Amino acid sequence: MKNIINLTPKTIIELENIIKYNDKFRARKRAETILLSYKGKTVNEIVELLDLKHQAIWKWFRNFKKDGIQSLYEKSGRGRKSPLRDLNIDDVKAIAINCPSVPIVNAKIRDKYNIKVSNETMRKFLKNLQIKLDSSKKSSS
Repeated sequence: MKNIINLTPKTIIELENIIKYNDKFRARKRAETILLSYKGKTVNEIVELLDLKHQAIWKWFRNFKKDGIQSLYEKSGRGRKSPLRDLNIDDVKAIAINCPSVPIVNAKIRDKYNIKVSNETMRKFLKNLQIKLDSSKKSSS
């Protein structure tokens, strides 16, 4: 497979905008790789410039030729799933309602469900559920 060729001016602008403004690191890196290839850099040169693996670059080229700009972004559903996703929301709210802090909620969830997550993960989970802890309450544990 050869370098990326025949990019339209519109695609070039899109790639440049992704590199400059996109908040997704991987999308920026993939766009930069595609643009460098289009500008004549070899895969070996791109490997050296961006500290990437050959296999990754070839895969990105293949995906870009197949799916275009969309191939630069992660598909949904990737990554590790949170062990908290299957919890009963009403149960969590009932546990959290009388707790003064995230570590205490986390300890109670861990004891009840045998689920271990960091306090930061628990804090984000509670925030997404719009659960506010009442720090004026004293813990009964």
